[in-house]
Amino acid sequence: MPIDDHVLYAYSIHGRNHSGDVIDYSALIRGLGLNSSSFQYFFDGNPNETLAVSGDIYPRDNIWELRFHQEILLDRADLQSPFRSLIKESSLFVDPDSRFVAIEKHRNGLDSLQISSFLQTLGRVSGFDSDLIIDLNPVISESFYQELQRYVRIRAVSLMMSRPNFNWTDNANEITDLAELSNAHSVEIKMSAPRGRWLSMDRGIVYDIKELLLNKIGPLKSARVVGFKAVDGRESTLSSNSYHERKAISIEEDSSQEERRSNLVREVKHFLVSFEPVAR
Repeated sequence: MPIDDHVLYAYSIHGRNHSGDVIDYSALIRGLGLNSSSFQYFFDGNPNETLAVSGDIYPRDNIWELRFHQEILLDRADLQSPFRSLIKESSLFVDPDSRFVAIEKHRNGLDSLQISSFLQTLGRVSGFDSDLIIDLNPVISESFYQELQRYVRIRAVSLMMSRPNFNWTDNANEITDLAELSNAHSVEIKMSAPRGRWLSMDRGIVYDIKELLLNKIGPLKSARVVGFKAVDGRESTLSSNSYHERKAISIEEDSSQEERRSNLVREVKHFLVSFEPVAR
């Protein structure tokens, strides 16, 4: 029988306004549709493009599904193309209570940065909050932490973070303390040991990364380490990008479109609730 395949990637959603108040995510999602089931907004792009974003909102079993349709209207006078527009589509599934979300990946879909930018802009222009800031941070698998524990010597480390839901002190360490004092929104750090020597394993940046990995809904966007898993082993690189929580879902197509979407949302819910619940 025909099978409809879907690939989902897990993220945590982080929203703030100018005063630093925690965002009511259910109200935000409802507000995007202006209390209806759809939304449409237009944004100015470069001189040869107009960006239209529309979508549909479906609440099912406390999971909100947002289907984004990004249309870039092309200026045919400047492009050797028979098409008048470029269409990209993606689905975002939000559990507003746990703040975990899933993005369905497509070849011509939107990436997480585009979707978070759309959510932020749509929330502002829809009247929810003119100072709204939205970030989507990947949920990193516990197996990355376990693999990192196998390293006995680390030569170099890099990490990227973005401001978490409320403030940097939610995940306090030396790095987040500096980010809080600096009123920073994002952090990118690279450190390496002197030639022939190694970074400390029980303090500093390596220790901080391990602590950050314990919170699936924290500020960490990515981490990368270069080192050795054994004293006589070969140098290897470990990247959190390869440990992004994901799930492949197959839905039988021998049912109506509504039934298929309901089955998909049910599988999404099971996926999102598999992570530890985190209070807002």
